[in-house]
Amino acid sequence: MPTTTLIQRRDRALVAFTILTGMRDNAIASLRLKHVDLDRELVVQDPNEVRTKFSKRIITYFFPVGEDLKQVVLDWLEEHMLTTFRSYGSIDPHRQGELIKSLGSERSEEDKLDQLMEMVTKLKAAS
Repeated sequence: MPTTTLIQRRDRALVAFTILTGMRDNAIASLRLKHVDLDRELVVQDPNEVRTKFSKRIITYFFPVGEDLKQVVLDWLEEHMLTTFRSYGSIDPHRQGELIKSLGSERSEEDKLDQLMEMVTKLKAAS
């Protein structure tokens, strides 16, 4: 799969994530990163925030299909945080501001970036 552009790398990560979780496309499209627990290798699909089948709460564990697919997802998350951190609330790079809002308006942009970099370090350590 080509990996020249940001969108191609995002698409590659989405395919890897779909294989890792087996989740439905509508659920993945509405998923937020806060629903993904990389340490425990699972996704909590909360029907109040994720479009799940029959509006059910679903816990999805990663399939044991290899670390290379998980690494593709982690690489995308890191790149996305470093290059477009303002849109990090969603896996889609075109969404804006959700993470920045969740970090609180009382913090400076530099403090928010520092916190995001800490998250990147934790994500890498979890892999």
